[in-house]
Amino acid sequence: MTPRGSRVTAATASLVMSAGAALPLAARIQGGRPPTPWPQLAAFCPAATMTATGALVLAVAARSRRTAVVAAAVLLPLVLSGVLPVPGRVAPPVDHRESDGLPATGTFTVMTVNAFLGQADADDIVAVAREHGVDLLAVQELTPALQARLETAGLGSLLPHRHDEPLPGASGAGLWSRYPLDPVPAVEGMGFVAPRALVRLPSGPAVTVTCAHPLAPRPGADRRWADDLERLREELAAATGPQLVAGDLNAGRDHAAFRALLDTGLVDAAEAGHRFGPHTWPSRLALVHLDHVLVSPGALAPVSAATLRIAGTDHRAVVTRLGYREP
Repeated sequence: MTPRGSRVTAATASLVMSAGAALPLAARIQGGRPPTPWPQLAAFCPAATMTATGALVLAVAARSRRTAVVAAAVLLPLVLSGVLPVPGRVAPPVDHRESDGLPATGTFTVMTVNAFLGQADADDIVAVAREHGVDLLAVQELTPALQARLETAGLGSLLPHRHDEPLPGASGAGLWSRYPLDPVPAVEGMGFVAPRALVRLPSGPAVTVTCAHPLAPRPGADRRWADDLERLREELAAATGPQLVAGDLNAGRDHAAFRALLDTGLVDAAEAGHRFGPHTWPSRLALVHLDHVLVSPGALAPVSAATLRIAGTDHRAVVTRLGYREP
């Protein structure tokens, strides 16, 4: 490599590293209603770490000690963003046994999936739900056509209790359950419907389940995204009894608005057993953690979580297993 090429490569690496290093810092100091592009940038902190690592390799290849030192220094906050905990409640995996002093009376398996404008493969959804013994399924972007395909695929036989509102496009959502569902008023004021229902677990608590899907923070819609998350937070803060929220929340722990949801007293069950969180979008690369199952830890104990690809959708499904006790 020529000296000039070496300098260009080193300069490029430094620029990439400097841009990437701003992400975790912005993610942690943001609050209130951050404007575009901060919500989007914050979501990609893990991807930025990988990019910055590549930039460091370029700096080393350029054989520039100064650039390598700068690159390593800029990489440090990115690495720490993946190692050090972000404020908020994280659910560790638990061994829910009698010896805990909190004897489990049963398990409850929850699955959530964004159906990508109703294009998700209904047979695949039902097959995954059956294979993993799912007790409660939450579907976002539920269209009338997908609802019909799910019934044809046998979802009603597997999970006979349903509370849903299928709509064209991305607005619809629905819940299917092995146990009876008692509908309760939906979360009002959100851009997409957010159906809610009370499910009574056998020998366990009655849990209020919310299928939520805040608007995505696309350019020009970031304020509405923040409004949706704030409306959901207000609803959860005012709620009584055990709560479970499942859905594509279009946010993660690098967003202050999401951490505010956790501060209502919930933990992210989807993170059980995942050191850096289960990335769910896009389905093929899984760079961002957008899909969650939030639970009240006093009633439900996260045991395990996994992400699974579903044909026809750009989100991975999240399947979580929860332990519960007699109230």
